[in-house]
Amino acid sequence: MSNDKVNQSKKLNFEHSGDNDKTIEEEFDRELNILPINEDLQKLTADEVHHTPELIKEAGELIGKIHASAQVDHSKRSAAMKFFKNCAEDRDVVRPIRAVCLKKIYKLMPEWRIATAISHELIPESVSALAFKLP
Repeated sequence: MSNDKVNQSKKLNFEHSGDNDKTIEEEFDRELNILPINEDLQKLTADEVHHTPELIKEAGELIGKIHASAQVDHSKRSAAMKFFKNCAEDRDVVRPIRAVCLKKIYKLMPEWRIATAISHELIPESVSALAFKLP
């Protein structure tokens, strides 16, 4: 499979058509399933690894959109926190994206007042260390 096809298959889309919590949660679950995984990084060309790969940039944009959407619409916050938790704990998701999700949890728990239990045994020290370096 060419890199273009890999990147196209991983295109991140963020649109919500429903208003109920279940629909939002299902949408966030679908988005979680298209985050880049370690296997995707192995398919990158030598040129692509010298820059931030598009699939990493797109995943970062998706995380930002989920955060922004839940910031405006409080009914999406629980589902967003679940997304960030699942992302941070998913061993297959690439380390930088896991770190961004973990940082979101630490930052948003006090602001949104949503307690989120994190399974620290699922999060390697390298992900935690990177999360704490993020602004």
